[in-house]
Amino acid sequence: TKPCKTIKRAINKDDMKKLSSLILPVHSGMDIARDMYLFSFYAQGMAFVDIAYLKWKNISGNRIIYRRHKSKQLIQIVITPQIKSIIDEHGNNTNNAEEYVFSVIKNNANEYTQYRTALGRTNRHLKIISAKLKIDPPLTTYTARHTWATLAREYGAPVSAISAGLGHTKEEMTLVY
Repeated sequence: TKPCKTIKRAINKDDMKKLSSLILPVHSGMDIARDMYLFSFYAQGMAFVDIAYLKWKNISGNRIIYRRHKSKQLIQIVITPQIKSIIDEHGNNTNNAEEYVFSVIKNNANEYTQYRTALGRTNRHLKIISAKLKIDPPLTTYTARHTWATLAREYGAPVSAISAGLGHTKEEMTLVY
């Protein structure tokens, strides 16, 4: 069989602007889903699993330093004003370095189940937002990664930098994006 072209999973710059300026009811679930999407985008396409398991000990000064869940690659991200704003709005207020930054996982019982439930809920809310804004392809937590990689490339970032930002072990994987 021949390899086929990968289906487009990134949204364009104009759709990102529509998404980031959309006013949603506070505590509607859709506001949090949108903000987790934006957090992923602003944090170099951080995967939802890495957002869910992000702990306060991973934040040091103006950086987020963590190991990617899937590839175990070490990633460092500068905390931009956009990232800080989302952490300030949705982050757990705690002084405990072992606590999760976001309330995706609320306790140590059934962490994986909590993560999977939150992933499904977030993607359902993102699909509603997609329909409302007429965004195609529909938003998912995964399209945030593709959008960051695609827009970074459009703005001239080298594939090696995009690959490192995504935590890929090989640049070939990044070329799929």
